[in-house]
Amino acid sequence: MDDTSDITRSVTGDITWMTYADLGRARGITAASAKRLAIRRHWRRHQGNDGTARVAVPVTEATRRETDAGDIPGEDASDDTGDVTPSESAFAAIRAAHAGETAALRERADAAERARGEAQALADQAIAQVADLSSRIEEAIAIADRATSLAADANARAERAEAAIAGERKRADEARATTERAQEDLADERRRAVSLERDVAAHLSMAAEVVGELDAARQRAREAEKAAKQLRQAETERRGQGRWARLRAAWRGE
Repeated sequence: MDDTSDITRSVTGDITWMTYADLGRARGITAASAKRLAIRRHWRRHQGNDGTARVAVPVTEATRRETDAGDIPGEDASDDTGDVTPSESAFAAIRAAHAGETAALRERADAAERARGEAQALADQAIAQVADLSSRIEEAIAIADRATSLAADANARAERAEAAIAGERKRADEARATTERAQEDLADERRRAVSLERDVAAHLSMAAEVVGELDAARQRAREAEKAAKQLRQAETERRGQGRWARLRAAWRGE
């Protein structure tokens, strides 16, 4: 039976499932009169999945009859005018149909119960999965928070390290500049040392010349002193000789 619309009918044997509105339209009465008619006739009633009630109407009662002159909208008494009592065979067919419908309804009810149980199990499983997912999400959030904190701490450390590196670079630059100045000063000192060595060498050369001249002068002085000594000795010897000796010597050419 399709329960998606109020005008949908399901025909089983000698009955047809109709809504009160369908029955009213079929018999030319109001839906309220159709409901009261179904109650008086004790027609079976079934609640559809869409919430709309349907009744099992015998096929012979599902259409308006000409003998029902009093079946007009709003008149409840006319619902019983011209009713025809069903035969025993009709009642037997109705009971059989009722039994079949009951079995079908029971099967549907069992299937619906099983489906409800399965749906409940799925819902419980889904709830458990949602709870587990929520727990995992909370753990992930906590991990993300810790990661954020660690990242912030790492950034702070990196900034401090960069500042320290910048300071070391500055000191290295200063040290490099100091080293360069020291190297320049050392180069100047080396140049001055080379110049001083040259000056010392020149002075040593001059001193050697002076020493040489001094030695020559000393040698000349010694020779002059020796010559003077010889002269003095000769003068002494000459004075020691007499006049005739000097003459004799002069005569001899001494």
